[in-house]
Amino acid sequence: MADFVGSWKLEHSENMDGVWKALGVPSDMVDKARNEKPEFTFELEGNKMTIKMVSSLKTKTTTFTFGEEFKDETFDNRTVMSTVTKDSENKITQVQKGPEHTTHIVREVTGDKMVITITVGDVKAVNTLRKM
Repeated sequence: MADFVGSWKLEHSENMDGVWKALGVPSDMVDKARNEKPEFTFELEGNKMTIKMVSSLKTKTTTFTFGEEFKDETFDNRTVMSTVTKDSENKITQVQKGPEHTTHIVREVTGDKMVITITVGDVKAVNTLRKM
């Protein structure tokens, strides 16, 4: 899990528009978010992880215990219930359950690169982050 710890910057995003559309995110919010390059900081303390996302639109900090469900807020202000599990030392999976959609977010670290795959139904987006 130590590979996650540190600061990361979004380098490339593929098909986030498709995921946002599947989630019903308002088009004005999509237009604002489309060109953002947020920075992320991951911290780990025992079985708890904190993920902080900073962009010009929003700063969001989420702290969770692996394997325990928690109330979460998405970037577009939807309230969901999330559970994050450790798949391996360099891969975690988050499942967000909302009233209308379930979103799967897989984060996997290889060297100085993190690939985040987001799936809603049959729509998939891939974000690539680079360690700073």
